[in-house]
Amino acid sequence: MYGYDSAFIGGTIQLPSFQQAYGLAGRSKEEIASLSANIVSTLQGGAFFGCIFGFFLSESFGRKKIIGASGLIFSIGAALQMFGRIPMLYAGRVLTGLGVECSPALIRGRLVGIFEIMLQIALVFGFWVNYSVQRNIPDDTDRQWHIPVAVQIIPAGILMVCMPFVIESPRWLVSKGRNEEAIHSLAWVRNLPEEHPYVQHEFSEIQLATKNNADNGVASSFVTIIRESMKEGV
Repeated sequence: MYGYDSAFIGGTIQLPSFQQAYGLAGRSKEEIASLSANIVSTLQGGAFFGCIFGFFLSESFGRKKIIGASGLIFSIGAALQMFGRIPMLYAGRVLTGLGVECSPALIRGRLVGIFEIMLQIALVFGFWVNYSVQRNIPDDTDRQWHIPVAVQIIPAGILMVCMPFVIESPRWLVSKGRNEEAIHSLAWVRNLPEEHPYVQHEFSEIQLATKNNADNGVASSFVTIIRESMKEGV
């Protein structure tokens, strides 16, 4: 969602139908440049606050619920952008901005690489969507800019539909003392029986790490993370 959302907006702003709908046609280059910068940057502003709020909320309510809620917020934001009003567009961009701890250490680097690849694919897809609507849809119809904006809802919708079938983070469950659920989730992620030595070993490591953090007074908090990142040598 983030990759596509970052890519499509720059091209969509240049579509004649978009400029007509949002009253940009006929404005000076300086005004258009200023509005374009605001429209593009509001996503980053929403993402900034989304990272902060998402941290606290996911620690309290779990990753699964917050990710699902993020998909809903993202969809609402995408819908608001289709009203053809600058304030609604700003609000929608902020909401879409608001909208790897289960990965084994042995393949964590590979998964991060896959994430980056998918991000770049989404960026390219966003550019091609803009190119397609510009070439194939007349400039005098709102469909020309509605389509690239509406495409945002597709991945968000898939996310919301799939989240009920996804398990909760084993680490979060352990941190809340829900060990039986945690080992069940871990076994599901690894596609192995709960009694399997690999699952038991990894579960023990998660428990040990959680206990060490508690014994050492290392609270899982935003302030703690900031302090650790500011330490010399980090």
